[in-house]
Amino acid sequence: MARNHARKRLRAAAAQSRENPSLLFTAKMALRILAVLLPSLTIMRLAQRGSFEATSTNELMAMIQSTMPQSFELSFPGGANSSASTTNLLRTGDNNDNNNNKPQYKYRKYVELQDEVEKASKKHPMPDGQRQENSWSAFHRATLVERAPWLPRRKKCKETCCVETVAISLDQDDHQLINTRDGIELSDLVLPHGRIQADKMQPDHLYYFARTLDKAMLPCIVPGTIIGIENHNDLTVGFFHEYRPNIKVPYIISTTGSDGDAPNVYEEYIKDPLLIKWYGTNPIYRTHTDFRENVHKFEPLNLGLSFQHPHERNLLPYLKLNHFINPFLDKSKWDLSKNKLDFNKDVFVHFGVRTLPRKDLWKVLCPTFATDKISCNQETEKIKTHDIYKEMSQFRFGVSPPGMGFDCYRTYEMFLLGVIPVVEDQDILSHRLFEGMPVVFVHNLASVTSRQEILDAIESYIASPQFQNATFEEGWGRLFLKHKRQQMLKDANRVREIVEDEQGRKYYQAYRYSVVGASDNSVDEAKLKALRAPWFDDPQPKFEPGEEGWIEDWKDKAVFKNYG
Repeated sequence: MARNHARKRLRAAAAQSRENPSLLFTAKMALRILAVLLPSLTIMRLAQRGSFEATSTNELMAMIQSTMPQSFELSFPGGANSSASTTNLLRTGDNNDNNNNKPQYKYRKYVELQDEVEKASKKHPMPDGQRQENSWSAFHRATLVERAPWLPRRKKCKETCCVETVAISLDQDDHQLINTRDGIELSDLVLPHGRIQADKMQPDHLYYFARTLDKAMLPCIVPGTIIGIENHNDLTVGFFHEYRPNIKVPYIISTTGSDGDAPNVYEEYIKDPLLIKWYGTNPIYRTHTDFRENVHKFEPLNLGLSFQHPHERNLLPYLKLNHFINPFLDKSKWDLSKNKLDFNKDVFVHFGVRTLPRKDLWKVLCPTFATDKISCNQETEKIKTHDIYKEMSQFRFGVSPPGMGFDCYRTYEMFLLGVIPVVEDQDILSHRLFEGMPVVFVHNLASVTSRQEILDAIESYIASPQFQNATFEEGWGRLFLKHKRQQMLKDANRVREIVEDEQGRKYYQAYRYSVVGASDNSVDEAKLKALRAPWFDDPQPKFEPGEEGWIEDWKDKAVFKNYG
C-alpha cells in the first residue's frame, strides 16, 4: 500500500516538475530508486523524463522512505538523507552523470570486505562439483532477441552462406570486467586456436555469440563485421593469406587471447584499405615504415584479467559490495605530504621469478624474503588469490613487470583494488594502452638498481599534473567491457544500429553468420608459405554484377526509417 501511495503521489506531482528546478535532481533520484523497486512501465517512463516535483525535499524523502526498508545511508546534495535497500542505484564513476549529483558511497578496501567477498565468491560451484567458475562471459548474462517489432529485420543469403541480424542487450557490459577472452566476446566471427572454440563446446558460463569463421561464409561478409583472431602467428598469417582474398568490404580484426605481441606478423598488412582497425593486446610499436604511417589504424587493447584464474570470482563480488566506486577519485590516499613514502608499507611486490629480468628485479626490490607477509614472499603457487587481494589492497602502489607479453593480469588486479601499478614504459603504444589510467612508468624495470629508483618515479608521478588534475573516470570505465564494445561499434559504424525495446533497454545488432551446405575449412599450404598474401599487390575488391547493390541494401536497412 505504501508503494502504491508513493506512486500515486508521483503521478499527481509530475505536471508541476518544470516549475521548481531546485528539486529536480532529487526528484530524478527518487524516480530512479522507484524504477528499481517498482518496475512498472509508468514509473520507468517518469524516471526517463525526470518529471517530478515535491513541495519540499523532506516531503520527497518521506515518500522515498515509505517505499523501502532501511539498509544504508544515502546522501543527497543539500543535506537530505534517506535510507535505501537498493545497493547499486548509481555507481560513482559513471561517465554519463555529474559526480556531484550522485549518492555518496564510502569506498572500502578489499580487506575491509573480506568476509563478505569470501562468502559471495563461493556461490557459483560447477555442476559436477569439481571446481568453481572463475569467469563468466557477458553473453552468458545477456538477452538475445531474434524477432521484435523494434528490431529491423535483415537477412541475406548466397549459395554457401547466410547473414542475419539479431539483437543483443548492452547493459550486461556495464559491469563486465575485461579479460583475455574479450576478443571472442566482442566479435561476430572468430578464428580460434586448437580446442578453444566460440561455439557450444564451451560450458554455459563461457558461451559466446561469435561463430567460428568458415571459408564458406566469406561471400556473405557485410561491412563493419568484427573478426576475432586468437593471437598466434599461424592464425594471423592464415587469415591474411587464405580468408582476406575473398573479403570485399571494410572489416575490423582483433588479435587477442595469447601472450603474443600485436601486431604480430607482416606489419605492411595494416595498410590494407579494407581494414578499418586492428585491435590487439600486448601492443608493440613496430619500426616498419608501413606500420608507422598507419599506426592510427592500430588500437591497443588492455589485457584485463585471466578467465582461467579466480580473479573475477573474487573481484566482482568486491566491486559490487563497493558499488563499483572509482577508487582514484579521492586522492587523499596518495597525499605524500601527509603520508610519506615507505617502500615496505607502500609498494606491493609479488610476482613469479621464472625469467631472468624478473629475477634481477626481485633481488633489488626484495633483498630479504618475507615470511610473515605476502609482499616480497616468493611463494606464488600456494597462496590463495583472496589472501593476496587482502594484503595488496592495503598498499598504495604495486610493481607489475611485464608478463609473458608486455601487459600483465596483475596490473588490472591492482587497478580494481585501488592500487596504482608501476609498469614498464615500453613505447608510445604503452602510453595509449593506459590512457586515462593512473600508472607510474619506469623506463626499464630490468635495469632498476635500487628501491629508491622506484620511489623517485612514484614521487615524480604523484606530483605531476597528469595525476593531480585527473579524475581517472575514463580510465576506470576502460576496465569494463562497455568501453571496448562502444569503441568497436563506433569504429565499425554500427552505433547507429543500436535499438531500444519498449522499456528503453538498449541492444546492438549482432551479425549472425551460418553456412549453407558443406563447410570449408581447407588449408592451402602454398598460400600459407608465401611471403606475401596473394591480394597484397592488388588490394581493391573486385565485385561481381549485383554485389554492390546487395551490400548497399544491407546497409540501407540497418535502422528503421522512422527511428530517431
